[in-house]
Amino acid sequence: MARTPQYQLIKGIHNMFSHYSIFRRSKSTVNRGCLLVLKHVFLFSMLISPVQASEKLYEKAKSALEQKNYKIAEALFNQLENKKEFKVNALFGLAKISFYSGKLDTAEDYIEEVLELYPTNPEHLFIAARIAGKQAQSASIFTKLGYAKDAKKFFSKALEIDKDHKPSIIGLLRFHQQAPVMAGGDKGAIPALLNRLRDLDKREAFAIEAPMLMSKKEIDKALELYKDALNSKSEIETGEFRFNFAMMLSNQGLYQEALEELIQVDLNGYDQKPDFYHMSFYQIAKTAAESESRLEQGLKSINQYSKFSKEEQTIPSDWTKFRAAQLTYLLNRNSENKSRLESLRAETSDDDLKDKIKNFLKEKAIKVKTAKENS
Repeated sequence: MARTPQYQLIKGIHNMFSHYSIFRRSKSTVNRGCLLVLKHVFLFSMLISPVQASEKLYEKAKSALEQKNYKIAEALFNQLENKKEFKVNALFGLAKISFYSGKLDTAEDYIEEVLELYPTNPEHLFIAARIAGKQAQSASIFTKLGYAKDAKKFFSKALEIDKDHKPSIIGLLRFHQQAPVMAGGDKGAIPALLNRLRDLDKREAFAIEAPMLMSKKEIDKALELYKDALNSKSEIETGEFRFNFAMMLSNQGLYQEALEELIQVDLNGYDQKPDFYHMSFYQIAKTAAESESRLEQGLKSINQYSKFSKEEQTIPSDWTKFRAAQLTYLLNRNSENKSRLESLRAETSDDDLKDKIKNFLKEKAIKVKTAKENS
């Protein structure tokens, strides 16, 4: 039976390792193990075709990009740029890396190459729109409108190809919300786009519609849409959805309602801590204090928050101390706890916090006085 050149090469490598003096004579299990691994890697690499090798390289590049290891991803995509089968994907990866790194002109160059080679991929058009939109924000008055119109054009083109391309629907919605009429912004186009998005993902649609309703004080309508979206399927995880809505309620001064949403988020139900994990503890404390309800739970939460590392705490330390002192005072309104608040007010350099403590103590003093007068 004829032996192929590849077979002969693999056989030769096998014989080389089998007769390698160190491998044969070494009494070290570690040495033998290392040589065995090296042998198998060597043999396996000979069995992989150039296309398979490029596919593995591409998967590594994508993984690095997803993990925001941009330097590694860029180096890997650069290796694929001249390989015909992977050229478009490599250029698209480089366009995204440049965009995420703030190198907008470079991102524009890459995405133009991508669209020349493959102009009918909605994802390519979506990224092209985002690049143009970002450039419009920082461009001169002479080029700003041009970039804005390009963003609209790319979003619209993506939706012509795929009417259900959710990122482009969201992108076009945001465009019409923010862009002036001369750049193509059209507030009248928003309701129809919201309906299209709602058909695909009610939670995504709610995230856009709710702030508009809140700003108009249409709280009941927002609550109605929220309950409907909460019971629907979505790529937005339920805990994250609850947390974001709680923040909207808190921003409107609806602290009791916000607190009830926050305490329903199961922070222990995650394999990995969500982005809002640490902030949830502070927000439970804040809404408990501001609504003067579930005070013990609020105090427990702020004490937990204060134990996180400095990197994990995004709230200034004086505000964390204030919430702890505020909750302690609300639980036991004695002179000692009041003095603690007054001391913090004297020590902090944050003028907003000084005013907050002053107004808080003043409000409580008025309530105490009123209560005595009515007794």
